[in-house]
This record gives sequence, C-alpha cells and structure tokens, in this order.
Amino acid sequence: MKIGEIKELKRAIVDLHKFCNGGAIRERKGDIDKYGTGFNVDGRRKMSGSHTIYYDTHYGYYGNSSSYSQIELPSSTHEIFWKCFDEYLNEHQDEILNAVCKKMQLRLSKETDTIKEEIDHLTTLMNELDDIKAE
Repeated sequence: MKIGEIKELKRAIVDLHKFCNGGAIRERKGDIDKYGTGFNVDGRRKMSGSHTIYYDTHYGYYGNSSSYSQIELPSSTHEIFWKCFDEYLNEHQDEILNAVCKKMQLRLSKETDTIKEEIDHLTTLMNELDDIKAE
C-alpha cells in the first residue's frame, strides 16, 4: 500500500466513525426533508460502491475433489431470505459499520507498521553503504 492510499484509508476511517457516531442524518432537521441510510436501500447513492453478498456452505471428503452444499434453500424462499437479511443489516447498521471501521483501523496499523519496517531495513542498508564508503 502506498502512502497516498494509507492517507485515504485513514480519512475513510475518520469519516466512517463520525458518520456512525452522530454524523448520519436520520431524522428531519431544519430544512432537511429527505434523508436515509441503509443497506440496499437506494442504489443511486452508494457510500462505497457496491458489493455482492452471498453465503457459501460446502463440504467435501478427503481424497475426493468434489464438494457439496451443506444447505440449499428452496428458490421460492430466496427473495424473503434476502429481504430479511437486508432488514437485519439495516437494524444493526451502526454496529456493523463501527465493526468494519475497527477492522479498517487494524489494516491501517498493519500497513503503517509494514512501511516502518521497510524504512528501518532501508536505513540499515544505507548505514552499511556509508560504512563501506568510509573504509
């Protein structure tokens, strides 16, 4: 990850945290008469693009390359399953988004640690070169 991407990640974490903790408009305020937040509510204004969600369950046997589904809901239930899934996501959106924010913060920390390790390694190499020049 590049420094610019790390800065963007940090800004996204701050923005997401603010949004989840009082920054989202969820009720009529002053002249605001249109508002809303939620998963799969209005595809015109996506916070972070779109992402397909599916739930995978499978199993297979040692020595056999085949795998099988652990459960498959009847196609007649798919629509209601996903509607209920979306309802659950929306009922818990702050909890979910705050959890995602924490995971993003962990990723940011790992990325900055990796860059610091690379810098330390390059500094060591530079010092070795300086020692060779001094000889």
